Amino acid sequence: EFRRVLFRSEEMMAGMLTRKPVRLDNVPEQMMEHFSNIDMMGHGLDVFLQTIASKSLRYGHVGVLVDFPRGDEGDDSPVTDFRRPYWISYSPRDILGWKTDVVEGILKLTELRLYEELVVPYGTYGEEPVAQVRVLTPGAFELFRFQPSKSRDWEKISEGNTNLNIIPFGIAYARQIGILESSPPLEEIAWLNLQAYQIGRAHV
Repeated sequence: EFRRVLFRSEEMMAGMLTRKPVRLDNVPEQMMEHFSNIDMMGHGLDVFLQTIASKSLRYGHVGVLVDFPRGDEGDDSPVTDFRRPYWISYSPRDILGWKTDVVEGILKLTELRLYEELVVPYGTYGEEPVAQVRVLTPGAFELFRFQPSKSRDWEKISEGNTNLNIIPFGIAYARQIGILESSPPLEEIAWLNLQAYQIGRAHV
């Protein structure tokens, strides 16, 4: 019951933060088309930002990677010509590690390791869940995958270079403590709800 109350509070606060549509000015028409399906899963920018707000309130911060499909990620899926940048959100649980350095007077990410779970084709008709770690550095990437049907260990399935001198990863904080470190804004509410739930159970 206390979880339901907490999630309801999270949804209400996220709804307040994103109750008005995002206003975009001087944005190229091509980018406006992308915003109608920002994550390549049919979600528009406003819906995506509401999800970002919810995760940020739940964990304290959330990260967003701007990725571009290359077609050589080793997932055996058909390659199409419809390729464009898209956004992926990561909770702190999926951000495995990072390195930073001061570049031209600005603190920037120099390495980022992200955990992902996905489903790939298996056999003629089946599918198989696999774990994947994405390692990013300015101008380069590596993909490591653990797929039980192929190997009992992690394997590098892809690597390559990009024309970017940064890691295209943004961070939205609700309560920042440090670089990629935060505390959940609703933590106190969660403890109060848990305490009330325990007291109620004790009197049953």
